[in-house]
Amino acid sequence: MTREVFWNIKGEILWGIGGQVIFYVLSALAIAVFLFGFYRIVRIWSSTWGERRERKFGDSARTAALDALLGRRIFRGDIFGGLAHFLIMWGFVLLFIGTVLLTVHNDIYEFLRGTVYLIYSLALDLAGVFFILGTLMAAFRRFVLRANRVHNLWDDPVILGLLFVIAATGFLTEGLRLWSISHIGQELSPMGDALGALLDGNAAGAEGAHRISWWFHALAALGLVSYLPYSKLFHMFSGAANLYLGQAPVGIVPLEEREGLEGEFDRTQLISFDACTKCNRCEVVCPAYAAGEPLSPRDLVLSMKQYTRRKHAIERRYLDSDDSKKNPPKIDDAVAKDECWYCTTCVACAERCPVRINPAEIARETRAALIDSGKRVPKTIRDVLNNVGKYGNPWEPGGPKHYAWLKELEAKDFSQGDSADLCYFVGCLASDDQRNHDVAKALVKVLNSAAVDFAIMGKEETCCGDFARRLGEDGLFEALVEGNYSAFADLGISNILTTSPHCFHTMSRDYPAIKDKLNIGQDPKSKSSVSASATDGGLSIPDLNVRHHAQLLAQLLGNGSLRLGHRIEKTVAFHDPCYLGRHNGIYNAPREVLRAIPGVRLVELSRSREGSFCCGGGGGRMWMESDVEHRMSELRVQDAALAKADVLVTACPYCLSNLTDSMKVAGYGEQIEVKDIVELVAEAIEEPGVVDSVGSSDKIKEA
Repeated sequence: MTREVFWNIKGEILWGIGGQVIFYVLSALAIAVFLFGFYRIVRIWSSTWGERRERKFGDSARTAALDALLGRRIFRGDIFGGLAHFLIMWGFVLLFIGTVLLTVHNDIYEFLRGTVYLIYSLALDLAGVFFILGTLMAAFRRFVLRANRVHNLWDDPVILGLLFVIAATGFLTEGLRLWSISHIGQELSPMGDALGALLDGNAAGAEGAHRISWWFHALAALGLVSYLPYSKLFHMFSGAANLYLGQAPVGIVPLEEREGLEGEFDRTQLISFDACTKCNRCEVVCPAYAAGEPLSPRDLVLSMKQYTRRKHAIERRYLDSDDSKKNPPKIDDAVAKDECWYCTTCVACAERCPVRINPAEIARETRAALIDSGKRVPKTIRDVLNNVGKYGNPWEPGGPKHYAWLKELEAKDFSQGDSADLCYFVGCLASDDQRNHDVAKALVKVLNSAAVDFAIMGKEETCCGDFARRLGEDGLFEALVEGNYSAFADLGISNILTTSPHCFHTMSRDYPAIKDKLNIGQDPKSKSSVSASATDGGLSIPDLNVRHHAQLLAQLLGNGSLRLGHRIEKTVAFHDPCYLGRHNGIYNAPREVLRAIPGVRLVELSRSREGSFCCGGGGGRMWMESDVEHRMSELRVQDAALAKADVLVTACPYCLSNLTDSMKVAGYGEQIEVKDIVELVAEAIEEPGVVDSVGSSDKIKEA
């Protein structure tokens, strides 16, 4: 038992040419069109600079393989859509493998005979059923359910229709063949048998219908091959690549090196543009979009894709005029609504994306290009960056007003000649925002209660550079990094504590990533590590150990250095700050702290942990107003009301400021308090004198 591949097709069809020859010619043409499309895309990828990312090959490859083969990320938040994609993907893969095996059988070595052929026939029948079921589910989800508020374009029904036609005509062709040669029930082809049994007519009529169906199926399949690199179906290549490449965060490229590179985006980001299937999952979870602001992560990715296509496409070499070639497309023309500035860099979009596209990184690189060109930069953004450049903080000159309140803290001061094991890096917002002053005072109370040896930087503290980095002002960021490393070396600081997840992320991740690239602590000529250099005044540049206060609080409570005796009989919900949670994976520590407070009843918000909803303050958004009816933070406080919380707790100065204001605006100010986690801990501390003294250096090392 076997199958004749070109049964009923070999006869002369056109000008004496046999059907098999015509099929091979059309196949070669389809493959040529496919290869040109593939080359066109790869050429665009190679037009920019190679990535500056660090990853572990084994772990990244293993994760990418599991994500690609099992579709693990596709099932997140959309089981029906994940199942539809799984059926289409594996149905397609198995049918493609079956086609390749049949080609080998026909042209190279005949092996599909007997039992092997019967198993092969049954496997392809099942794959075809999966494939059709998946396409029907996808069509129902897209056009009836409108899941994820998906936007349908002209090619969406075309692609699904083409896939369905290929599978359906495959079964029809098989049924007609089985009927014509009287093999119904003999080849383990349940679908073919069922369709063949439904046919009514003579064998000659069935052969004619088979020939028509075969060619319809073949032309549809070859059309799909030709169309693939010009459609979103190309994500089967680019998406798989981005599942591997997108695991590593974007590398930091020093401004001096960046100026010599061509293009605004690195190669991984260009690949991610082609990995996007417009599934809309990013838009659904985007807080800026939910608030009605002019940002859709999906549209940002697609607009940058179109921009890079127009700029680097091979057609420009042959079709554009000389004037057009001298004046290529500019990125500021591609940002129609200034949408990149509305991104909070909360990375909810990246967390949800099935193929690891990170629109927040793309927004940052777009901002960097706009700042470099000096165009389309909002005035408030320019002003705050200028202030940081001049004064070291976003608001005002660093004078008595800025630092007077620090005298209220019961803390030693490095800038006054004091020394300590731990530096409490207060941060810009805590230094200038009255509400966050209370957080700083509460933290000082807690640290003193636990006998932790710490000091503040006082007048020597300047902005860590977080929002300069997120806003794309790389020159300012580098200057702040160099200045802070110099100050840390001068004051003997290596252990740092901060209440800001943004400072924590910047100093624990970005600083080490750029330190060597800026030759900080190295001989600029030899680039070899030295203990002292001319640039740092002969001082050793430290490796920083940066902790967030939620981590330290959990450690102090865990080792008994901090004891809580006062009961707080309240229902508490924790708001996960984006830069503590999604960016750094710290979810358990703050919850451990809250559970340790006597009397506290901890409840979860409907959107928590990886699904937390951004307050709207990150990515430089604290300094950019938006004309919308309800701010992101106003939407967020509604989650606390639904959870029936008495206190909404967070661990970020941006979140605290935004949520406090919005709680009042939303009308919950009298019902729900907004507090930083350390304020609750300070409230629950036992009276002084009951805490055993433990060596502070040991506590810091343990934490």
